[in-house]
Amino acid sequence: MTPVATPADHQRRLQAFLLDQCVVVLPAACVAAALTSSGAPTTWAWLTSSAVAAVALTLTGAVAGATGHSPGRRLMGVRLVAADGARPLGAVTGAARSWLLTLAGLLTAGAGWWWLALSVVRDEHGRGRGWHDRLCGSLVVEVDVAAAAEAPVPGDPVARVEGLDVAVADARLLDLTALRLAQPGPVPAPRRSPRRPLPVRWQLEVEGEPPVEVTGRVRRAGVEVSVMSDGSLVLRDAGTDGGTSLVRGGAARTVEPGRSATLLPGDRFRADARWVEVLGIDEAVVLR
Repeated sequence: MTPVATPADHQRRLQAFLLDQCVVVLPAACVAAALTSSGAPTTWAWLTSSAVAAVALTLTGAVAGATGHSPGRRLMGVRLVAADGARPLGAVTGAARSWLLTLAGLLTAGAGWWWLALSVVRDEHGRGRGWHDRLCGSLVVEVDVAAAAEAPVPGDPVARVEGLDVAVADARLLDLTALRLAQPGPVPAPRRSPRRPLPVRWQLEVEGEPPVEVTGRVRRAGVEVSVMSDGSLVLRDAGTDGGTSLVRGGAARTVEPGRSATLLPGDRFRADARWVEVLGIDEAVVLR
């Protein structure tokens, strides 16, 4: 089943755009400064730096179209995909989208960016698609699938650990012996998913308390943390008043009520007015 893509948060989408513009502008500025300081003509320095910026803009857009990621989007936890939310946009379309977005601001002294941002916020379908997205057939989504944070399963046993409600998964989900008896002939081997390195064990360290290991689902003050079937750790705001604060690499953002975000080792989030830090153990183990 194809998961439902969650439209990206407008604020983090804007932050990702500004970071990507820095990736384009900074190399060009460094080249211009180096040529100017060496005594090169101003016209030559301007043309060379413009060429560097054009190459950086094209490469950034092409990589984003092919993989969904750019430096700014990866840092802010959003991704660029096609309008259906299930496939990449494509390198050529991604590069064209970057040029369209950049020229819309440069040729209008920034007014075009405000107009496009307004079209993102006022999308009547609630998917955050601006006019540039509609022209290019693109959609900016959360890296995490909102549906990945599953609702609590009724009847799950709950254990109290250091002020956290830890839901323990029921191990008696499938009787393999009964499966073999009921099915004549050999049982087909399960399909192997692609190998990828993922943390296999997680700990949460609540401010002022010792770390506790998480094996299932953790709930506290409207914030829910779940270990998914692929080993990833997902944070979901289950209904707080103003969202959940999440800090990664010194950059803070808010997980809106009902939204989810994948957690990484070193992340910190706020629950019940206390900071919780994410600790990963055996981070480089390859799941087969």
